[in-house]
Amino acid sequence: MSTEVKDNFLQATFRPYFHVPTVRTVAVGLGVGAGALVTTYFCFESCPWLGKAFEGVELLPKTESKAILYGLALVVGVVTPLFEESQHRAKLENPSGLDIGINSLFYGLVSGLLPGSVELRVARVCLGTLTGLFFCVAKAAADDVWAPAIAHTLCNLAALKSYF
Repeated sequence: MSTEVKDNFLQATFRPYFHVPTVRTVAVGLGVGAGALVTTYFCFESCPWLGKAFEGVELLPKTESKAILYGLALVVGVVTPLFEESQHRAKLENPSGLDIGINSLFYGLVSGLLPGSVELRVARVCLGTLTGLFFCVAKAAADDVWAPAIAHTLCNLAALKSYF
């Protein structure tokens, strides 16, 4: 892959972030992210099979090196949400309920592609679709891709809290 192709890919991927988000956008992102976290918590509390499906799942590899751990957390917690939101929600313009539903389901199905047992994959599809709904609502409410990116980052960093 040539340098020009790589540069074009990076510019196209991260172009939606080439502006400073407004205070409203940040507030929407934080509020929706908090809502997604609370909803996910209640899903785990009310659906025992969901928690059981995730037992023993490691989000980051075990390592003694804090530098490696923090680097991986930066990639999983911050860079990955920016990339995923630029791919899944940056192009949503005035989405209808059907657009939001299809986008969320697609996001959930992509989440289910990660390796694991059938139960784990089903759980990932369910949670991915649910959080996808929240992220789509954030995009629609703020009309800025920064809002779902902030919400997604908040959720990923909360999921990684047990490593620190």
